[in-house]
Amino acid sequence: MKFNTITKILCVVGIVASPLSLAKQTDAGISFTTVPDVSIIQLQALAYGSDMTLGLNDTCILAVNSTDAPSEADAGISNSGAGSSGSYLTRSGGCGGAAGTVTAGIYEVSGGAGVPVKITLNTLTGTNFNFAPTGTVGTYGTPDSDTFVNLVADGEATATLASVASVTGAVSGGTPQAGKTKVFVGGTLTASTALSAGTTYTETFTIDVTY
Repeated sequence: MKFNTITKILCVVGIVASPLSLAKQTDAGISFTTVPDVSIIQLQALAYGSDMTLGLNDTCILAVNSTDAPSEADAGISNSGAGSSGSYLTRSGGCGGAAGTVTAGIYEVSGGAGVPVKITLNTLTGTNFNFAPTGTVGTYGTPDSDTFVNLVADGEATATLASVASVTGAVSGGTPQAGKTKVFVGGTLTASTALSAGTTYTETFTIDVTY
């Protein structure tokens, strides 16, 4: 995860008075406020379920993207037309008949209210399996017309964090929180070794978030 570094520069403006001018002096102040550093935390771990019968080079796909999306309530976006998809969290490929609870990875991004952020889901080359993440993130615009932005592996996408107007103007769907959004992640898992029965495998991938 990347944290944004804000560089501040103080600009000096000069003025030269005419020698014959009648001048007065006063103290003048300069002030400004920086946006908070952008941060990301995990709300829910990504899990593909159990009893998968993946052999070497077999794949398991977990549908999470701007089309296969969560509900507005879960995403915290206000839009009566976004809607949750019936294919959200559907498994296909070598894990289509697997058992167990499936969950998307859910991550909360925090920063300046109404400020755009850049998000990248990074491909993982792991010890036992490789992972190409896909996902979606809520982006906030005109109140009550928030929507989802598609996230693809290794591609940078931009989403705008909820503003105060996003909160006060919400009338349908979910409830925005100023300065926040949620990222939902699924993707394609590919076995790179022969997986043993009855064994839990875990790997770690990264998500980059910057201003």
